[in-house]
Amino acid sequence: MWSAYKSFWKNYANFNGRTSRRGYWFVILMNCILLVLAVGIGLLIIVGTVGSVQSINDVGNILSGGALLIIWLIICFVYLLAAFIPSLAISVRRLHDQGKKWYWVIILIVSAISPSIAGKFLDFSWEAILSNKTRTPGFWIFEILGFVAAIAWIVIAALPSNENGFGEPTDEYSYINGNDNNFYDNQGGYNQVSANNYREMPQQNNNFNYGNDPSYAETSLLQQNMASGVAPGSIKGITGMYTGATFPMADNEAIVIGRDSAVAHIVISEHSEKISREHVRIVFDPRSNQYTVIDRSSNGTYLDNGTRLLSNQVTKLPRGSVIYLARRDNTFRLM
Repeated sequence: MWSAYKSFWKNYANFNGRTSRRGYWFVILMNCILLVLAVGIGLLIIVGTVGSVQSINDVGNILSGGALLIIWLIICFVYLLAAFIPSLAISVRRLHDQGKKWYWVIILIVSAISPSIAGKFLDFSWEAILSNKTRTPGFWIFEILGFVAAIAWIVIAALPSNENGFGEPTDEYSYINGNDNNFYDNQGGYNQVSANNYREMPQQNNNFNYGNDPSYAETSLLQQNMASGVAPGSIKGITGMYTGATFPMADNEAIVIGRDSAVAHIVISEHSEKISREHVRIVFDPRSNQYTVIDRSSNGTYLDNGTRLLSNQVTKLPRGSVIYLARRDNTFRLM
């Protein structure tokens, strides 16, 4: 939650990119906690002032308590002003994460200002007060409008991410599937090693090409991998032209997925308009029982939760991780 809150301020006026559900609602939760604390401190100041006043003539305590309360209200007001722009920005990025345009944020604005507008329609004349008719039709219209807009925004903000043209999440730090409690912070902080070291990894016997046919000599690879005492790694197609196909892997040997048969072992020829010649390299490391993955593409390699892998840097992923290339048309599971 603290990471999301720091990202909230770091992306103060960033209206580009995307923000995940987790990132958005952690910020909302943090601000709610701060609101409760602010109200609690204000009440403590009031109670402390009242308790310290000995009589109506105790001007010193009244003034000091009142001044302290005013200072605290000013601090709270300054925070609200400072948080206005980043709150608007993170809301726009949350919309982007669902493929929606910025103007959908009008729903949030309506939910925020409708109660204030409704208050303008309250009738405080003596006649209305005595007859208990201070709430006019205009008041109810804006109250209902604000309520409906608030519910609509909550539903929208809770919708999941989807594949769209707004790029990678700007503050995504979701868990990588199954990998203990480590975070991928989208800033290169998760199990990263240099791309140069990756390119220096052993590439023995790396002269095969799966092309469009994954049926090759699996037995030798299986025997090679089992010699290490670790179940062999493999890549399984989830969506796209290789749906259901499984590609066994040799230990510490790079498998390239891409569009160009000259460099790729698994060649993508369908839905390939966003696939790079050498899109992604994948190596199974039997020592850690994990996969090392390096994105080499222009349009990105993504985890199943929408997190984009850093370009030309290695990420270690556990078995069972799902990745997709540019779009979900080409999705693979690291078995």
